[in-house]
Formats: sequence, structure tokens, C-alpha cells
Amino acid sequence: DVLAYKNMTDIRIMQQALLVMYDLLERYDGMLARFQIDDKGSVLKIVFGAPSMSHQDDPVRAIHFAIEAQRRLQEIKLQACIGIATGAAMFALVGSIERREYTAVGSAVILAARLMQQAKCEIIVDEQTFRVTRGSINYQHLPASRVKGYRLPIRMFRALDKLKITKLLAPIKDP
Repeated sequence: DVLAYKNMTDIRIMQQALLVMYDLLERYDGMLARFQIDDKGSVLKIVFGAPSMSHQDDPVRAIHFAIEAQRRLQEIKLQACIGIATGAAMFALVGSIERREYTAVGSAVILAARLMQQAKCEIIVDEQTFRVTRGSINYQHLPASRVKGYRLPIRMFRALDKLKITKLLAPIKDP
């Protein structure tokens, strides 16, 4: 949801949302790479698989994180549009000497952002994520769609919920 951030209620809601995200990031070993607020709303760039934080099951962790994040954000009356893509990314410090950040860059990061733009308060994943997580998540196939920066239509899948049996390989931290 787009919050105006013009009153203390909006600020408290965003603080609550960030606490939820940090709690889940700690549990699933993800990293908040960027937080920004613009005319489209609040955007969090969250990555899994950063150096020294990578796991063989990072795509599964990302989906489980997203499903729990959506549920917990709904409890505080917020909606989340989430895009997830799996692929190689480069992690580096970017920016100038005055202002720089440690973040992930690469085609998977860009595709995740494009999928987020396609999502309507749901979790949309690319074909690679679908392939490596389909034993852990129920999905709905969506029509392939054109996205900015890609010549061919992209196959997309809507994540519905977790299956009882998962492919998690590494332990998840208990809440």
C-alpha cells in the first residue's frame, strides 16, 4: 500500500512493517539490500544467497519468506506485491565515496523487480524459481507476459502456499 508518511500513524505502520521484515529476514537468512519510498510506495529489495549467507535452498527460503511476509503484513493491514527470480547476481558496493551501499545487481534482480511490477498483491515467480521450488510450494501457472527489457514473453507462476513436505535442506531459525 502507498502510505503518505504525513502523520505518525503511517510512520508507526511502516516501522511495524520493517520489524516484521527484519524478523523474517533473520529467520530465513535473507538480506535487506535496499529500502526506498517513492511515488509507487515503499519498496524493499530483499536478496537471498549473498556471500557468507548462501544456502543450497535459497529459492525455497525466499518463497517461504514471501508467503509469511504477506500473511504478517496483512495482519497490520498492508498488502505486498512480490516478485522473485532465481539466477546469478553480483554483490558489491555501489555508489560514490559519499554514499554507497552493499547490494545485488544482475539480470535476476532486474527480473524480480519486473515481476513485482506485474504482481497484484500476490507473489509472482519466474520459471527458474518455479522449477527449483515446485516440490515445496503450490503454484498457479499464469500466461506468459512481456516485461520491460526482455525480448520474449516471460513464463510466470503465482505462489499460492507452502506444501506440507518441503525441500528445505538447511535448518531455518525458529522464531
